[in-house]
Amino acid sequence: MLRNTPGYRRFSILFHFFFFFLLLGFSCPSNAQQSDSVVRIKMKSGLQVKGVVHEYVQNEYVEIYTPMGTFMKIQWDDIQEIDFSPSTSNGAKTVLVERKKLYPMADKGFFLKMNLSTGWRLDSWGDLSLVPGGELSIGRTFRSQHLLSASVGYHYYFFPDNAFTPICLEYDYRLRKEGKTPFFYVRSGYGILSFSEYIRWLNGTAKGGLNTGFGIGFMKKTRPHSTRFFSIGMTRQLMSAEYWDQIFDDRIRDVFVKEKVFYNSFDIRFGYIFD
Repeated sequence: MLRNTPGYRRFSILFHFFFFFLLLGFSCPSNAQQSDSVVRIKMKSGLQVKGVVHEYVQNEYVEIYTPMGTFMKIQWDDIQEIDFSPSTSNGAKTVLVERKKLYPMADKGFFLKMNLSTGWRLDSWGDLSLVPGGELSIGRTFRSQHLLSASVGYHYYFFPDNAFTPICLEYDYRLRKEGKTPFFYVRSGYGILSFSEYIRWLNGTAKGGLNTGFGIGFMKKTRPHSTRFFSIGMTRQLMSAEYWDQIFDDRIRDVFVKEKVFYNSFDIRFGYIFD
């Protein structure tokens, strides 16, 4: 008979293997759970939504259809509380989403601040040029919201190539005392010239000048004695140089040049405050 032939037996074995693996694929568990249960979601923004669960992935997202038929995918980080109906496939009724604990800003005392920065400016050729740098500050907090500090740093400017060690006083004002708050800062000081192309390559003389800046940012305190911050702002660095150069018109002439250089840069700073 046909079923006793070698070809039929091979076909039967392959068919059963294929059917077994097909069933195995459908029966494998998944982190995503689908359900027709009703869910109420309270979001961190205060908004509350209700709908039918389409897909629920613990610690990642929830997909629902609202009573108006709108499809929504809500990220886990945006959720404060989820209230499921008893028929939810995972049996949960309420899931409380734990927020990261925030600590109040220090009311007073000394602090250490360190930051890295990167800036952009138009160089002498009209091209966009990077301004890398970093700073270390020590200061004191007054009434939680007022910070006064002295800083020393290092900033490098390209075209013309000059590096400065700015020594500045900086004032920061935090708008709130809570663990996360916007802030603004103003600063002023003197940028000591630490490297100059006017001295090294043109055999001239050069010196630093006034350093000023201002900006806005955001602070967040997730640990008892450390605060992260991020800010954007503007910095202006002045310098002057004197050197001999050559100009070419009808003949080559040596001329003595006195030059003032103004560096204006848009800065992004990020770092930590330890108190």
